Amino acid sequence: MHFDRRLFPPACDAGYPLVRRGSIGVYVCILQDALNILIGAGLAIDGIFGVATTDAVEFYQATRGLYADGIVGCVTWQSVTRAVLG
Repeated sequence: MHFDRRLFPPACDAGYPLVRRGSIGVYVCILQDALNILIGAGLAIDGIFGVATTDAVEFYQATRGLYADGIVGCVTWQSVTRAVLG
C-alpha cells in the first residue's frame, strides 16, 4: 500500500490536501506531528482528525493570527510548513 496516494487536489502550492475533522490518513499524521513539535500538543499520531486535533489546530491558528476554524487549508499548511522548516 502506498500511503501518499492523494484522493483530493492539493489545498494550494504547499501540495497538501485540505484536512478537517473527520479526515484520516498520512497528511493528518504529518499535521499531528507538526503540531506536537510547534505547540506541544501531545497528540497521538494516529492519522485521525478528531476532537483533540481540531482543538490543537484551532489553538495553533489563534496563536498565529490565522482564522481559527480548525480547518487546515492553504494558509494554515503554509504557516505550519514554514514554522517546522524554519
